[in-house]
Amino acid sequence: MWDNMDDCFYNPSDTKWLKMFMYAQEYSKEHGGKLDMPCNFKVIGKNNEIINLGQWVAKQRYSCAPNSKHGQLLSLIGMNFERKIYLSQWKEMYELAKQFYEKNGHLNIPLGFVTTDDYDQPGKELGKWVSRQRFRKRISSDEIYLLNCIGMIWNISHNNNGLAMLCYEKGIDVEKNYSILRYKSLVEVKVKMNFIDYLNKENGIDIDYVDENGILHEIFSMSSMNMKLKYGVSLEDLVNMYKEKSK
Repeated sequence: MWDNMDDCFYNPSDTKWLKMFMYAQEYSKEHGGKLDMPCNFKVIGKNNEIINLGQWVAKQRYSCAPNSKHGQLLSLIGMNFERKIYLSQWKEMYELAKQFYEKNGHLNIPLGFVTTDDYDQPGKELGKWVSRQRFRKRISSDEIYLLNCIGMIWNISHNNNGLAMLCYEKGIDVEKNYSILRYKSLVEVKVKMNFIDYLNKENGIDIDYVDENGILHEIFSMSSMNMKLKYGVSLEDLVNMYKEKSK
């Protein structure tokens, strides 16, 4: 390695990398020499700015070669590169699932569904992959979080019962809104309700969950991308906000 760690950095981008590395190093010291953290993990920087450390660490795991200068430094503070190939493959399938969600508004993918040229990745057994995620015994909190961000339903029966109870509590007619709710995850519906509550409280406006005909507000039918365009937040943002609020 290098006698002086600063010697391996020679341009502004590497200086920025070193700054993030220092935050990761502090985390490693406090957690037994490991860098296992959720991808939404954040720390407060020296100037009280919010540092998205979890996202940065996840990006390094994908983008850094273990034998590169950055990879060697990360290895010294506990970066685990052994899962890199698996994570790369998982991320590839996740991106296909994300595209399915954006196109269809749900993740209810038939078991035999195979991707086509529409996704630029022909021949991928996406239906089987999504099904396997539901029954994996060892699935990371990061993976659960990411799948929740694209409307994953983990248990259909529990999900439907939860939706029925939530709608009853909120006075929502399930039958009228069957076409909207039938493939929606309980998590997605909850976080969208929370967002409407937030808009009402913070902006002083009056938005109901349903219109005068009892039909759910448009946001419950919108994809993550369309929400981002119209309301400035994605489903991922809402899931993250709900998660932070629940802590």
